[in-house]
Amino acid sequence: MSYAERIRYKEALASAIVTWGCDFHVMAALPTDSRLVRERQLRRFVVRMNRLALGRNWHREINRERRMRGIAVFELGRRGGGLHAHLMLVPPVGLEPEEFMLMVLQVWSYDPLINPRIYFGAPITWNGTMYVQRVGDSDADRHRVARYDLKGVEFQEAAISEWKFIDDLASS
Repeated sequence: MSYAERIRYKEALASAIVTWGCDFHVMAALPTDSRLVRERQLRRFVVRMNRLALGRNWHREINRERRMRGIAVFELGRRGGGLHAHLMLVPPVGLEPEEFMLMVLQVWSYDPLINPRIYFGAPITWNGTMYVQRVGDSDADRHRVARYDLKGVEFQEAAISEWKFIDDLASS
């Protein structure tokens, strides 16, 4: 695939992401070099967030439209950043933005500064890092963030296959 084709692919994917109305940009890092392990942990994160927001029947067809939606883009940092993932997410229906941000941090890894009386279960990882940012309300903001997340597609041909919808992350 030529450079021009990769640019067109990146722009088309970024435009699609904008139409989903993703509200949050998340960067997840884990101390592992295994893409499969990282996918599994992200899948556990998605399942836990849906379960906490929608209850034990989160996986039923009736709740499909209410679940968290989004895309995960895997990237190998050039300057010692290691393998990490960028996610553009729409929270599960019913969660306020502030509540979502609090839950993300507590579900991913233990944070003693967050109210310990709220129990979200054991963290996905004890030593991983997750950064959460709210994306601006405009389509231009969403497009800018989506293009940033997809920057690897522009420069590395292998990166074209380095993204997945969060529903398609490896579960086993």
